[in-house]
Formats: sequence, C-alpha cells, structure tokens
Amino acid sequence: MNEQVKEAREYFKEHLSHIHIEQVTDEVIGKLLGMERIQKLNFKTQMYCLYDYLLSQSLCDVTE
Repeated sequence: MNEQVKEAREYFKEHLSHIHIEQVTDEVIGKLLGMERIQKLNFKTQMYCLYDYLLSQSLCDVTE
C-alpha cells in the first residue's frame, strides 16, 4: 500500500471515523492524492479534498 494512502486511511480512522473509507479502494484514494494540484496542498487540506470527493461521488457510506 502506498504510504500516502496509508496515511489517509489512518487520518480518516482517527479524525473522520463517520466516513467508511474502508469501502474505497487504494487506487481511488491514490489517484486523487496523486493529482499535482492536490499534492501542492498541506496534508489536512488534502484530507478534506478526499473527504469532499468521496462524499460527492457517493463512494462510501457515512454514519450519522
């Protein structure tokens, strides 16, 4: 697993546990985080971009 994907999964587990990121493949996470415009952002902003992407595309469930 890519280190960046691993860090994203850990961040979601600790800070955004209501998002079921385990339903999302490493490829989907890696593709978004690998985008040049996303890589230029700080880590926390990258995580919120990933968060927005996952929700906007209905790629995982959310616990209310």
